[in-house]
Amino acid sequence: MNYFCLMKFISLLLSLFICKASFSQDKAYVKNIINQLTSDEMEGRGYVKDGSKKAADFIVKELNNIGVKALNNQFLQEFYVPINKFEFDVEVIVDDTKLRPGIEYIVAPECPAAHGSYKIIKIDSATVDNPLLFKKLSKKSNRNKMFLVDKAELKNTIHKEQLSWILNNGMNSKGLVYIEDKLTWSASQRVEKYVEIYIKRGIVSTYLKEITFNIESEFVNGYPLNNVIGKIQGAEKPDSFIVFTAHYDHLGKMGREAIFPGANDNAGGVAMLLDLAKYYILNKPKCSVIFIFFAGEELGLTGSNYFVEKPTFNLNNIKFLINLDLVTTGEKGVTVVNATSHAKQFDTLVYINKVMEYLPIINPRSNAANSDHYPFTLKKIPAFFFYLLGDYPYYHDVNDTYDKIKLLKYEEAFRLIKQFSNTLM
Repeated sequence: MNYFCLMKFISLLLSLFICKASFSQDKAYVKNIINQLTSDEMEGRGYVKDGSKKAADFIVKELNNIGVKALNNQFLQEFYVPINKFEFDVEVIVDDTKLRPGIEYIVAPECPAAHGSYKIIKIDSATVDNPLLFKKLSKKSNRNKMFLVDKAELKNTIHKEQLSWILNNGMNSKGLVYIEDKLTWSASQRVEKYVEIYIKRGIVSTYLKEITFNIESEFVNGYPLNNVIGKIQGAEKPDSFIVFTAHYDHLGKMGREAIFPGANDNAGGVAMLLDLAKYYILNKPKCSVIFIFFAGEELGLTGSNYFVEKPTFNLNNIKFLINLDLVTTGEKGVTVVNATSHAKQFDTLVYINKVMEYLPIINPRSNAANSDHYPFTLKKIPAFFFYLLGDYPYYHDVNDTYDKIKLLKYEEAFRLIKQFSNTLM
């Protein structure tokens, strides 16, 4: 090791211990942020009753309270998206039993508005694999029928093309009812022509006779969303930017009752960004630090895609970008997307973690289009996406709530990311 490398190594080692003692993140503050972002008042931070707008306004208020300045005197970057939303009634009854939305059933996010009572026809392997039965069923009028499908029972079906035909509603039924082990919802920017309903396994018999539903969906071609952007001016290199990002949107509500709070996905990431903002207000950074809270991530990264096409600052000024999503666990370590593309920075991260013993493991992962770092990666901007690993089974469901969040390794993950970002300055 030459003299320069040795001095750099010693400097980094000393800075780690100094940094560890100089700032303690506010875990109570983080919990409060997650609690407020997942409250019923936020409407799931989605597309009904101004849920997304309420969350954006809340973040702007917090940035002002911390002392983060608006970029170009404007915190908000507005854009518009098509969205199929479910603001009013979504009800399902099977054989006179009313099911609980979000808990016992969900409707497909692209489901059209529909109502009525329909006969249920169960699709089994005997039907799919028997040419005569399949042909007979396909020749019938199925407009007033719903096909019941349990994919677990059909996994050994021989005629996969015929099963695919049914699953794509080639039979022209009113729609399909699926039996699922887990109810995982999403959001859609389109509307399908037929109904799809997913019922959790064990809730009802697979020998159903009739289903009744009232689904009030509404397609909006230009729903307004906002990215939220703030800046802390660098003391030495104000025109060089370290950028922290996290999406604040979630899925909103499915009808009047089912709300998707999105505590881990991604109220936790928003809380960590705000916590980092508090740190850099108290510890003046060498480079300028930009915080971007994206909307529309759950719609296919629409907020971050919009930003990189219409940036509010020069993207060439970005030295490095750190994206945070799913950061409330960590007891099993962390995965770093783009690690294989930026080996030098990843080695630094691993070294910090080894010296300080923050997390049990750091898993490298290659590039993936799984969060808001990706549009920046396509623009050749160096970026890492961090997501923590742990025993947290709740994802895109009604159970991803504040009370489930334990933050077991939040403090360690915060220190790791903070100290790593400081090496980039």
